[in-house]
Amino acid sequence: MNVSKLDCNKIPASLSNERLKKSKRYVHQKDRYLSIGVEILLNHVLGEIGIYDPLFGVDHYGKPFLKNYSDVFFNLSHSEEYVACAVSNSPVGVDIEHIHDIDLNIAKYYFYGSEYKHIIHNKDKKKAFLNYGSLKRVI
Repeated sequence: MNVSKLDCNKIPASLSNERLKKSKRYVHQKDRYLSIGVEILLNHVLGEIGIYDPLFGVDHYGKPFLKNYSDVFFNLSHSEEYVACAVSNSPVGVDIEHIHDIDLNIAKYYFYGSEYKHIIHNKDKKKAFLNYGSLKRVI
């Protein structure tokens, strides 16, 4: 979901007080939009599956979960002006990245030799770099 045109003066009543407080701590408006937008999207998706009363908790790793629906899992991501949400009946992950210019010289410091070779010999170096980077965050 693109949050760049989000009107913070028209925040849905379903937004939690915790999220509203958290969003106000951000200095940059873009970060406020991301924080609010990701919960709006999550509430929308949960509503699509009949969950209108989510109670959120946070585990010891800082990952949010639904206290009142232990069989529903979700994961959130944001980058630049987009937010993403995945909901499942088993643990799930989602990650979005804004594709920007990359200094490929740093690849030799962050990737194994075979990964680095694959990146620098790939026709689309930027895509290869981002693919490896995403995999390393997931595993």
